[in-house]
Amino acid sequence: MAATLRLNCWICLFPYKKPKILSCFHSFCEACLESHISKARPNPKFQCPICRTEIDIPEGGACCLQSNFYIEIEEVIAEEKVIEEKEVVLCENCDVEQKPVATKYCNVCEQNICCDCALLHEKLKTTRSHKLVGLDHVENKICRKKLCVKHSDEFAEQYCSDCEEFVCSVCRDQYHNNHTVEDIKTTAGKRKRDIQNAVKESEIYLALTQKRLEVIQDPKSMVKSYEKKALQELEEAANRPKEQINIEVKTLSLEIAQKCENELSQLNSFEKSMTSVYENHEAIKQWVAHASDEELLAEGIMIKRKLMAINAAVPSYIPPVGLVSFSKNARINVGSLGSVLNTKTCPNVAKMEMELIDTFCLPDSRQIITILPYKEMQILIVQRNVKGLAIYHGSGLTQANMLQDLTITAVDSDTDFNMFACVSGECKLFRINRDGKVTTFCTLPIIPNLIAACPDGRVIVCGVKSDRLIVIDKNCENMKYIQKKGGPFYLPKFLAVCKRTNILATVDAIDSQSSTVELFDYRATKIT
Repeated sequence: MAATLRLNCWICLFPYKKPKILSCFHSFCEACLESHISKARPNPKFQCPICRTEIDIPEGGACCLQSNFYIEIEEVIAEEKVIEEKEVVLCENCDVEQKPVATKYCNVCEQNICCDCALLHEKLKTTRSHKLVGLDHVENKICRKKLCVKHSDEFAEQYCSDCEEFVCSVCRDQYHNNHTVEDIKTTAGKRKRDIQNAVKESEIYLALTQKRLEVIQDPKSMVKSYEKKALQELEEAANRPKEQINIEVKTLSLEIAQKCENELSQLNSFEKSMTSVYENHEAIKQWVAHASDEELLAEGIMIKRKLMAINAAVPSYIPPVGLVSFSKNARINVGSLGSVLNTKTCPNVAKMEMELIDTFCLPDSRQIITILPYKEMQILIVQRNVKGLAIYHGSGLTQANMLQDLTITAVDSDTDFNMFACVSGECKLFRINRDGKVTTFCTLPIIPNLIAACPDGRVIVCGVKSDRLIVIDKNCENMKYIQKKGGPFYLPKFLAVCKRTNILATVDAIDSQSSTVELFDYRATKIT
């Protein structure tokens, strides 16, 4: 992978000024984008100058678009390198107002010295054994020292943590008397450890990024296989009088290629974004490992903020892949060979990090509905039929903490398709309609373990370590307790309701040799 980003705008071809990133992951200068957007007005959208993706125009213009923090970090590092190359190192031994330029470094004295001081070093008996090296062979972070901005004849060898600035001994006594002032090396060590801890904490985002990059490869290859198979099916259908359908074949071929290109474009954009996150994370790690004390103190806080922005940019899901296929007509007529379908699908549930919550057969159809978690705070209803697996509906589930916690579900038998769901470990029951939206919820006096939906819309809840069952109406308002006569319920393994007789069955064990089955009318508040 490359270690750096492109630092020139695609429009003006000059270095970025206030870089802004679009939803298609292409970046431009803010001023360049503002000029480009003005040409698209009064339309509410504008096209990306590179990929032609349509982007909504913000109310405030280009300045309201998201800033590209990754490019800003690269620019800061590049500017620091230029400053390092131009900075002049002065002699630390000469006690004069205008200090001469240093040309040597003494490893024993740990000082940068000029030519005259180097000659004296070689002549004096006490220093002639010292090893002098040219500054070209010494690391910048060793030989470079800052001069005080207020006292030009003093070196800023200390750092005030309260004011966040470098100070000399005179500044310390005059302006920072009651402040936390330490030598640069000590303060830089603390700052470096702080940034290293932040980098270590963000390793979880790096691991997630690497996992996303691995997972995205399978859907990309699947899109290619879909395209190949669809074109083969199209060619088979076109073996009939080709003279009459050549035009239709070309049109549909272009449509298949375009749809697959759109799918690959989304996946490539996602992959490029994840690669950018990974590369910039590695760049920050390298910067922390090799930065000097002064760099850590001067830029450490800003770099830490950029790191947090990079972590926040890691998405929590892989975009679903479009299933591109060819559907041929029973009778082929000129101009009516077939149509290209693009149905969103979940080809690999395991690799897309989805866990099956439950599966139901709708009472008013032969279709099977599967409930899957999708992104955060959302529910994905998947429709299974003879044509395969397709997304039926996805909507928000705002009352639950995380959809992945929805582990207990039930569906009633009326045509409203009311799904009842409980969040694992919480005393709440949600009622969800056919569109996947929460219509109401209630707080339970127990932690739910099993639930069963009744034909009249009511739901029965069995609690963890509870000796009673609770019957709740379809609006999640009124509750009634079912108490077993002669003793408590044994904690059942299953609950089931007969849709015709309103009889509830409880099974207390999985083993058919020793399990106990109890039958009773759930509409009664007590068992007789």
